Amino acid sequence: MSEFMQPPVTTNADGRERRVGYEIEYAGVDLDTSAAIVKDIAGGRLERTNPFHYDLRDTEYGDFSIEVDASILHEQAYEKYLSQVGIDIDTLDLRAPLEKLLRSVATVVVPHEMSNATVAAQSHAVDRSNP
Repeated sequence: MSEFMQPPVTTNADGRERRVGYEIEYAGVDLDTSAAIVKDIAGGRLERTNPFHYDLRDTEYGDFSIEVDASILHEQAYEKYLSQVGIDIDTLDLRAPLEKLLRSVATVVVPHEMSNATVAAQSHAVDRSNP
């Protein structure tokens, strides 16, 4: 097992062990494949919250978020802007084709992100490179 450098202070102000979270940004792997890879490694229950965001729940490492790293997409804020100019994507039956187009473009030009809930800083559970 590889050893991680430890912070100089290992407890928080309350005397409890410090916790850390991880965020990994990457490109070149589509969102569905990314979510499946994280689920294969961590287990848990995968939930697609929208075409640009997955939640992975109930893993031994806590919960994960896998998303296209652009809030206008994973928060679906584009709907508000389209609505402001009179475009209702549901009434016009544009939701599926628009989201498919946005995902295709995002996979090429927008980084993706995987992040997890915090884990104990001293935990070696995240190192599965040498089981």
